[in-house]
Amino acid sequence: MKRLLFCFVALIAVFFSADSAFCAENNVNQIFKSANSFYQEAKYDQAILEYEKVINQGLESGNLYYNLANCYFKEGELGKAVLNYERAKTLMPADSDLKSNYDYARSLLNLGSNEFYGKHWVRSLDRLFSAWDINSLTISLSLLWAIVFLALILGLFFEKVKRASKVILPLTAVLFLALFISFNRKITYLNNSAVVISQEAQSRFEPLESATTYFTLGQGSLVEVIETTPSWAKIRRPDGKIGWINQSSLSLVFGEK
Repeated sequence: MKRLLFCFVALIAVFFSADSAFCAENNVNQIFKSANSFYQEAKYDQAILEYEKVINQGLESGNLYYNLANCYFKEGELGKAVLNYERAKTLMPADSDLKSNYDYARSLLNLGSNEFYGKHWVRSLDRLFSAWDINSLTISLSLLWAIVFLALILGLFFEKVKRASKVILPLTAVLFLALFISFNRKITYLNNSAVVISQEAQSRFEPLESATTYFTLGQGSLVEVIETTPSWAKIRRPDGKIGWINQSSLSLVFGEK
């Protein structure tokens, strides 16, 4: 009897849990539809509020960030537009409309290169794999690892495979290394990149308001965050210059929004 009662209570708990999840999902869908309606009606300030509600519910997608970026662009907040274009790019890097809008927003802000620092060949790899997202790189690395493992195993039993492996394995190793470097760079970007959202940000030699200004960053500038304090962020520009700026001037591409 006790076991039957326990099963009944568990069943009721699962039912209400599933019902709550369904209601939450339905609520998010309603907010998203509302945001799209505001966007189509050119009520961009209201659309921004609704899109951000969806994001705060834990939903993320390339199209969601793309629409949000377009709203900020229409409202003249170009720093936040670039920020959300950057977020959209990490989820759908090959989208041509996104690339066009992103490049146009950056051109209006007279921004230069958005490539992270590094040697020329490393930045060439960034460009080569710019249309690949993290999932694509992960799958490709896994497949290459499986090919190497399979070739080594079959080479123990088949002489032809062993001879072919002498050519295939070095080429595979080079491709694997290139993909791994690109994968590592993208992970670094996801964890550490940020965009300046204020009109301009003074970068100083030390994390003090009284410190000497080293350089100035314009709205929409992409930087890498190296270190943080409660009020300051130590950042690196794409050209490698390092300085301290107030944290209120920038927002991480991913992390706390």
